Amino acid sequence: MDQQITVIEKDVSVTLHGRIEQQQATELKDKLLGLTGSGCLNFTVDFENVEYIDSSGLGMLVAVRNQVLSNGGFVHVVNLSGKMKRLFELTCLIEIFTE
Repeated sequence: MDQQITVIEKDVSVTLHGRIEQQQATELKDKLLGLTGSGCLNFTVDFENVEYIDSSGLGMLVAVRNQVLSNGGFVHVVNLSGKMKRLFELTCLIEIFTE
């Protein structure tokens, strides 16, 4: 998985590419939680070029969301299409990440 993380003040933009599996999910979770500790509140995660995400990747998103919400921020997932959109719908995560 390739990733690009851009921080502007308290807003974080995350662009992901490829497959998100356990190792990549753990590394990304550590980075994003580190940013929450630095005061970042609002996260937008772009899934346009994500081919696959496993359960650890989904769990990572939920864990980051829970931490961000407890700090008063939000996590939005954008550009879901095809398989990714169906997966988020089947797991009912679409409702909490695309509000």
